[in-house]
Amino acid sequence: MVGLVAAICENDQINSYFAHGCMERTNFMVNYVFRMPYTEATMLEVLRKGSIVPLGLFHKSINEFEYKGFTIPNDIIFLSNTYAVHHDPEYWEKPYEFRPQRFITATGEFRKDERVIPFSVGKKSCPGEKLAMIQFFLFLTGLLQKFEFTLNPNEPVPCLDMKAGFVIPPPPHKLILKDRRN
Repeated sequence: MVGLVAAICENDQINSYFAHGCMERTNFMVNYVFRMPYTEATMLEVLRKGSIVPLGLFHKSINEFEYKGFTIPNDIIFLSNTYAVHHDPEYWEKPYEFRPQRFITATGEFRKDERVIPFSVGKKSCPGEKLAMIQFFLFLTGLLQKFEFTLNPNEPVPCLDMKAGFVIPPPPHKLILKDRRN
């Protein structure tokens, strides 16, 4: 969430969108997700850039198989580097910048990208992905509908560089919340 808040504080286009463009309704319902492409794109960019769990869970090969000319033996334990997939400069233009527009088509529609894999992929992907995304949408729109977030001008801007670990925690930071309803 800190990545989202820092991006909103520093990006007038995102702040304006959430302040005016998507906050017309008083209550959001799950089916609004598909009517709010910029919100969905922002959520996907938070998951891509944040890469909260930089390494996937451990997996074990149950059969020997070939992959790109390499033979992977039976009973090998491996994990995916989600952070590397989400920040690959050969695929993503400016991968370290927060840019939700990378998921918006020329016609203004949301475009999901198969390279954003915060919940893993395939048979071993998270069964709670859809529920998590719905909760994320409701949480995000609920907060941004009611509050304007700004960074505390008396504090340094939080450093969003990755810190090595099984989970990437947000850096310490202080925010100012202003009630939008006043």
